[in-house]
Amino acid sequence: MGELPKAGHYQAAITTIANKYKLSGIFYIDLWPVACGQVIVLDPQVATYLTVTKNHPKHEAEKWLVAPVWSAKFRRGNH
Repeated sequence: MGELPKAGHYQAAITTIANKYKLSGIFYIDLWPVACGQVIVLDPQVATYLTVTKNHPKHEAEKWLVAPVWSAKFRRGNH
């Protein structure tokens, strides 16, 4: 993608894709075989439903990425 800087943040790529293809609400990006696929939620009401109203189960990758930030327990591998 020539529209992005070489050291750009991942969120800039998602925003560029959403704008370029006029995507809104919710869409899926299949990143196989590089990474897990991702559901991108752009609609605030959908985001609220998925995270607050009905807190759906998260992919285990969330634990890999978020847990080290908030819990030393996961850094030690005691989970």
